[in-house]
Amino acid sequence: MTFYDDTYGALLVGLTISAALWGITNLQVLTYSRSYPRDLILHKLAVVELWLLDAFHLALVAHGVYHYLITNRRTIVLDIIWSLKLEIAIGCIAIISVQSLYIFQIWRICDVLSNETRRVQWILVVLLLLTYAATVNGFFEKELLDKGHCYDFRQKRIAHSVRNPAFLRKVLPVFTPIFIC
Repeated sequence: MTFYDDTYGALLVGLTISAALWGITNLQVLTYSRSYPRDLILHKLAVVELWLLDAFHLALVAHGVYHYLITNRRTIVLDIIWSLKLEIAIGCIAIISVQSLYIFQIWRICDVLSNETRRVQWILVVLLLLTYAATVNGFFEKELLDKGHCYDFRQKRIAHSVRNPAFLRKVLPVFTPIFIC
């Protein structure tokens, strides 16, 4: 096995799997639009938004793979191309959109159940706002580092795991059902 098999081969396999999953997403969007023509306009717009984000995500990944495998095939490039950096931002937007819709559905269910579930609703809103804040903070810190500004993470008093958007994206779906039960 060569260096190219371990690194660039993984890029190609990842792109292939991503394209296959995008095809499944297309089928799901088509099935949804035919099965639920009278659904809320919010749900229809959310489906279209997530489908567009997924399509844009695949295009960015394909651009990145093309850049590494075709354009720079004779050199080993250690820098991350702009399309793969933007792909991370698109992924964060998609995750926040899905979590927002999830919390919106739980909010509607809690309204139907009773007024005693108001505490659950507000806890979910706080968790969602923490996710928004962590994502914005992550983008801001990345911009500071990309522009070469001096930034020392050790001087921060807040634990890195709490500020990390990936941490909050994993915590929110776990704690949401716990607060409901």
